[in-house]
Amino acid sequence: VYTNPLSTGGYVVNLPVDQSLITQKLSELQNSSWIDLQTRVVSLEFVLFNPNGFYGLSTMYIEWTPIGIVSTSYFFEIIPFGNLMQTETKLLLILIAVYCFGYFIQEVFQFFETKHKLDFLKDPFNWIDFGIFFFYLLQLLVFTLVGYYTKYNSDT
Repeated sequence: VYTNPLSTGGYVVNLPVDQSLITQKLSELQNSSWIDLQTRVVSLEFVLFNPNGFYGLSTMYIEWTPIGIVSTSYFFEIIPFGNLMQTETKLLLILIAVYCFGYFIQEVFQFFETKHKLDFLKDPFNWIDFGIFFFYLLQLLVFTLVGYYTKYNSDT
């Protein structure tokens, strides 16, 4: 059974990463007559990451017209990781950082306003809040360092 999130009657199948599982999934699709006379388009989309700092975006289509003509098209794009750190992305990261910092300050004030500090520390939701803040800062640091490293090492 395949999910049908498309309002036009299409289906989406997520393929696993392992090649043997992909082969098994494709055989399962073929045996279940996934492509039939009513199929108009099959789309294959995937993203590849190159450790040298590039993403490969790939989209391939096979289209069947009602009169039986088969048409294929494809689109490949290579995107350097450094391009993901454009001004809009940096602005968004700054806004999110300001929001998280404000939230962190609110949590600190709440801690100091609480009469029973131990009760505040025993509440798992407070630890979850601090954990989310910590991991966001870690993600921001890694994203910034990778963008900086990629930018200055891809120019050579």
